[in-house]
This record gives sequence, C-alpha cells and structure tokens, in this order.
Amino acid sequence: MTTLHTDTLKVHIISQIMEMRDAYFLAKLDKLIQEVKEEADILQRLAKPRRKKLDIEALKKAQGFTNFNIQKMNELRQSIDLQEPIETLMQML
Repeated sequence: MTTLHTDTLKVHIISQIMEMRDAYFLAKLDKLIQEVKEEADILQRLAKPRRKKLDIEALKKAQGFTNFNIQKMNELRQSIDLQEPIETLMQML
C-alpha cells in the first residue's frame, strides 16, 4: 500500500469516526483498534529475519543440544538388565 493511499485511508476513517455520536459504538471501535494493534505487535515479534547461512554449531548452542552419550546408554541398559528382546519391548509401546 502506498503512503498516499494509506494517508487517504486514514483521513477517510477519521472522518467517519468524527461523524459518530454514539459512545457505545465509539467504545467498540476503540476496543477493535486495540485488538488490531495487539495482533500487529504479535506478528511483528514473530517476524524474525532468516539466517543467510546455516551454522549447525550455533543452532545446537541456541537450542541447548547435547550429544547422545552412548556410554551412559550402555550403562543404563546394563543396569536395568533387560531379559526380553528389544522387539518385544517395542511392541509393548
């Protein structure tokens, strides 16, 4: 939307508001304007610029990723002493 069109639209809306006499409808309009402004604020906060380059290490750090620890997994597996085959256990899920 061009600036000229936006300015014309604003003047048109203002003139319509100035013609209103009922406080009830003015209050409803005020509430609607507040809701629209809040929605615009939320959308503005959600609109984040994309990274030009994907840096896996920076992404891991930002998301708090920790590598899978195979040694801890093996220790856990041994400590629970599974008797059933893994396939049977998976079917139970």
